[in-house]
Amino acid sequence: MDRRSALKNIGLGAGYLVATPTVLSLLESCKTEAPWTPTFLTEEEGVVLQKMVDIILPKTETLPGAKELNVAQFIDSFQAEVVDEEGQAMFKKGIVNFMKALGVNEENPAKKVKNEAYTAIFDTYLKLNKDERKVYDEAIGKAFQEAGEDGEPELTTEQMLYSFSHNIRGTSVWAFTTSETIGERPEVYLPVPGQFVGCIPLEEATGGQAWSL
Repeated sequence: MDRRSALKNIGLGAGYLVATPTVLSLLESCKTEAPWTPTFLTEEEGVVLQKMVDIILPKTETLPGAKELNVAQFIDSFQAEVVDEEGQAMFKKGIVNFMKALGVNEENPAKKVKNEAYTAIFDTYLKLNKDERKVYDEAIGKAFQEAGEDGEPELTTEQMLYSFSHNIRGTSVWAFTTSETIGERPEVYLPVPGQFVGCIPLEEATGGQAWSL
């Protein structure tokens, strides 16, 4: 499998591995209390994405959830401002297939779909064992190889749902842990490193808390 196919196999074009200044600025710009209107997704797709990330990262007693950190807004902005056209097209296909699996249509808009419909899909594709994941990963990688650099891979609905579900989970966790809010709460956060002091106990350096990355 070539590098392009390997990246695609991670999750329909998700190559979100490095928190660059552009990405960090997007995370900060998504802090808003106003009603959200997606820029890349449609409003219906935005409702679905919001519910997906809320289920993946719910609010707890000690930490905010995806909704409080505007993870859905970040993903939408990231797709609009950072991802290339090919990656955008694959993301759109992923969410369209996810909405079909949920049964979203004119008679059944996204806001009426119950959480159980989302968790049923997640349970099917996010709780696979190692061997089951390997089957999907190899099949998706093969589809990209056969399509070539400029071709469009032919993925089954199941492969699309598997890859998109993993895409959203991975991107949500990545955005969540990269945010300054999460960095400041459970761990010690220093946006601009200062003087380096090595070989001292953690208790003395940070009061026993681990550093946020």
